[in-house]
Amino acid sequence: MSNINKYDILNSSELKELFLNSECGFLEDIHGPANGKVLFPIWFKKLDLWRGKIFHFSHQNGLTGMNRLGVLNAEILRYRFKGSIKKSLFFDKDVIVIDHNLEFNPNWVRRYHDELVKLDDQIYLGMSYYKKSKGLEFVSYFILDFSKL
Repeated sequence: MSNINKYDILNSSELKELFLNSECGFLEDIHGPANGKVLFPIWFKKLDLWRGKIFHFSHQNGLTGMNRLGVLNAEILRYRFKGSIKKSLFFDKDVIVIDHNLEFNPNWVRRYHDELVKLDDQIYLGMSYYKKSKGLEFVSYFILDFSKL
């Protein structure tokens, strides 16, 4: 994951600026496993349970995938999602929205709303939010790296 370690030093303001100044990308470009890393907040980063996502793109089904979760050397795929290009709920720009609100996911997972932008050919920056009674609450910044695992 050396390609994404350089983002570890950025604070939340710098990550937000990077997100705002990055482009959406194309759904067709997102395919296969991606190493993931939580960048902020630190407490969530230290849990080290989320390993990334695996994506599948087809013209018939669009962008779909699952989250990669793990403890020590064990890893499992859980919690499906669909991806689409939409306007950000927070900024005036197009983003790739990761929608976990699918019937086969548990209710608590269905409340997540992720938005992605492309930093370079194989690196995407994400912002994750969680739906609460008063609206969406920021959870984390994360990075996805599609270079070889």
